[in-house]
Amino acid sequence: MSNSLSNFLFFFFRSALVSLLITSKAAKLETAPKSSGKPKPITLSGFEDLAVGALAGATSRLFTTPLSNVVVRKQTSSKAAAPSEKGKEKEKPAGAQDDDSEEEGEYSVDEPGIIDSLREIIQEKGVLGLWAGFETAALLSITPALTFYFTHAYMRIFIPRRFQDKPLPAQTFLTSALGNATATLAIFPLILAKSRLQSGKRGYKSLPDVIRSVLRRQGPFGLYAGLETQLIKGFVSQGTTMLVKQRVERWIVLLYRRALLEQSLR
Repeated sequence: MSNSLSNFLFFFFRSALVSLLITSKAAKLETAPKSSGKPKPITLSGFEDLAVGALAGATSRLFTTPLSNVVVRKQTSSKAAAPSEKGKEKEKPAGAQDDDSEEEGEYSVDEPGIIDSLREIIQEKGVLGLWAGFETAALLSITPALTFYFTHAYMRIFIPRRFQDKPLPAQTFLTSALGNATATLAIFPLILAKSRLQSGKRGYKSLPDVIRSVLRRQGPFGLYAGLETQLIKGFVSQGTTMLVKQRVERWIVLLYRRALLEQSLR
């Protein structure tokens, strides 16, 4: 739900910002002296595309960070299950130090509801605690911007020009998935830091605190723990999202044209 809402808000804000920017550029071209020849289509530069995507991503995160924090709290607040007889036999000897790893123990199926998670977060950190990790989330807003940037780059590289305006479903899926995988690989340490900040298990205070702790305990490779799962998840999720988005956009355009046609025939 959190990811779906975040994707919807990102596309909504990005479309609005792109429209505003293109309208502004068109207005400037109208006042500029006209040159002979066919006018070039108005497009965004690479920097403008990244900036618009980052701003749209940050705005969408402003609305979805509380929900994301609740989801993470629900996933990480399960009560520890009572140790069984076999579990007692495997208990550590007295005086043994706890391993400072991220391994999880056994958990019961009980987990707090949404309201309980909200209350728990507010009691621990106050109302602003609902936006804990927003700074990192804002930094991560560059993810969809980079995804779009790399996706467009892969389209120019791998897709023939005759298909670039209307790519085939398989082309849309593969270029979008590869774009997301490349963006994820570039900023995965921030993704890892955000998840651990939101979980609240170790009481991390800030992004640098997470980075220092992981480097101290696990070394540089620790910053990429779980990368394979994230890549697979993003590969399938982004490819499917853009494929569905392409289909929905075409249906909306067809319905709009049909409505205009029916109105004109009346």
